[in-house]
Amino acid sequence: MTAIMHPQFDERPADWPSGETRLQRRALLDLSIDEELVRGDRRGADLAPRLRVLLALIVDAELHAAEPLGERALIEARRARRPFGTARLRADVEALCAMNLVRRDGRSVRATVAGVAAIERPSLLERPHPPRALLRLLRQAELDRVHGASTRRSA
Repeated sequence: MTAIMHPQFDERPADWPSGETRLQRRALLDLSIDEELVRGDRRGADLAPRLRVLLALIVDAELHAAEPLGERALIEARRARRPFGTARLRADVEALCAMNLVRRDGRSVRATVAGVAAIERPSLLERPHPPRALLRLLRQAELDRVHGASTRRSA
């Protein structure tokens, strides 16, 4: 039997050991998810109320909506709850980005694994975390963004 390699899977990122298996990569991804859940849980304990409300909107959209929340939709949702100006909202989004609780994805604002944990507070919950598959997708997108940024910086 001949193995046919798919072009998308022919190349590995430079930081992956060549002998690393899919199971090992999944274990490393899950370990980084667990670390982010702890970091977000701790960050959530000290989050300012207005940032918590904003982050809760973003996390709710991430967990329950079919599409990520665009910045315009976020402005409208925030305006319905609190009549602050757009500049304040953008500053709050930037503050959440600086804490790595959200990330920008084009015109959308997406929650990170730590952002989900800051709202869900796993240490205080008796129910399970959000689905592991969703957390893996979120974390992989975060790592891809970081990997892409480091590649652009080194070029």
